[in-house]
Amino acid sequence: MTAYLLAEIKWHDLAMRDDYVAKIGSTLELHGGRIINLPSVEPLALEGEWNPLRLVIIEFATMDALKGWYDSQEYAPLKRLREHGARSNLVAVEGRPVDPVTEAAPKAPPEPPEASAAKPNP
Repeated sequence: MTAYLLAEIKWHDLAMRDDYVAKIGSTLELHGGRIINLPSVEPLALEGEWNPLRLVIIEFATMDALKGWYDSQEYAPLKRLREHGARSNLVAVEGRPVDPVTEAAPKAPPEPPEASAAKPNP
């Protein structure tokens, strides 16, 4: 099942940010990860108190692949760089597969048992 990492990162050391950004792509590629949004675009807060300045969404084929990247030797130096040069909030979630044929139209709610019992059989 597809997994997503949502990362809110507030950099206070721009040199560390530049180094991190330059190197993270190769670590993601090794684990099948890809950034799926435009991190340079400010998110639109619709409700609540969470209003991140920047949000990065990274997609992996599975949660195991995501955790494998996060705990990898390749990412470890960048994780330390981020931990020293920024404040971060990271959350990983699993998606669910979507079948475009069966999920294209909304499903009708099931009929209550008493309604189906009252209908005559054709």
